[in-house]
Amino acid sequence: MYKKMLVGGLLTKGIKAAAKKYFKHSRKTSEIVKKEGGTRAEAKADVKSGIRDTLKSKRKFAIIKRDNNKNPKTIAQTDKLIKYRKDVMSLTRDINKLNK
Repeated sequence: MYKKMLVGGLLTKGIKAAAKKYFKHSRKTSEIVKKEGGTRAEAKADVKSGIRDTLKSKRKFAIIKRDNNKNPKTIAQTDKLIKYRKDVMSLTRDINKLNK
């Protein structure tokens, strides 16, 4: 089996989901090249920045949820806080991979 690679490393679940969402509502690389007439490298950079922006908006929402649950009183709230922290860390890691 071949593993899908990205410039920063392996293609992660978060990046794949953000790319799927971006392609559903925006244009793909080949469509940008055909309609805009630019180079493929410019189109790829444009798509990459769009995916990065999608991840940044998700991270902003996860940070708000994490900050709203700063002082957990029950075990369930503690578990949610841990989940939100992991979400923020994984989204930050994905954004950093796309910045390379």
